[in-house]
Formats: sequence, C-alpha cells, structure tokens
Amino acid sequence: MKANKRLHFAQGLRPSAGLATLADEPGVKTQGNTMAEISLLDTHGNAVAYIADDGEASIYLWTGEAVAYLVQEKVYGWNGQHLGWFDAGIMRDLKGAQVGFTRAACPVTAKTERTKRTKRTKRTKSTRRTARTRSTNKTSKSTVPLDVFLQGGAK
Repeated sequence: MKANKRLHFAQGLRPSAGLATLADEPGVKTQGNTMAEISLLDTHGNAVAYIADDGEASIYLWTGEAVAYLVQEKVYGWNGQHLGWFDAGIMRDLKGAQVGFTRAACPVTAKTERTKRTKRTKRTKSTRRTARTRSTNKTSKSTVPLDVFLQGGAK
C-alpha cells in the first residue's frame, strides 16, 4: 500500500482518480505485484525518461542516467536545482509550460518505447535549493525538449 501511495503521487494521479491500482494506468511497468516505473513522454509522444519506484521517485533518462527526482509535486535536479512541477501526469517547467507527460496525460499519440539502457549508479544528490513560487499552469508546451529540461538537473 505504501508503494502504491508513493506512485500514485509520482504518477501525478490522486487516489480519487478512479483507478483501482496504478497497474491499470497505461505506461506503468510492473515487476510481479510491484510498480516499477512510469514512462515520461515528450511533447511528440516519445518516451525519453521514466520515474523509478526506488523509494526516491528518481527520474532517469532512457540512457540510464539519474537526472532528477520528485519531492511531492516538485521536480528537483540531482544538482539541487528546482526544475519545475509534476501534477496530474504533466511535467511543467518553472514558467508553467508543459514539458512532459505520462502516457495517460499525453495529448498526442504515444510512440513505441525503445529498450532502455541499464541504470547507471546514482551520484550523491546536492543540497536541495528553495523551490520557486509556482506559476500558473499553462496549456502551452515548453520550447525546451523533455530530455534537455531534465538534463538541467544533472549538471
């Protein structure tokens, strides 16, 4: 149950969203009875990152590099920078523009996922900086691709 609550939040869904479990949600990979990861798609429907169920809600690029993580709805880079927000299956930049989506929230047809590379060893996280004040959510898409947005947290 604890893992389900954690991933409900990481997915950007609330338990009241009407799903029996996150396994019912498209794009959620399972290993046995355990939720393992949630794919994140860019604005073109390409899977470029995923949220791992590793106790830290780490966000990995498809290359296997851990670049960010979730703390409640805030997205932080491994470098401690506040990158944006993740809510209702939509990842937003600091200006509120849409930069990525879960499969269920993606406004375009999702493309077939490539095979992921093996996860690399995570570096030590830098101290988290103070989160910025949340901007109003916009319906516009960010001009920054999802992988570039997330790589901003790796440096």
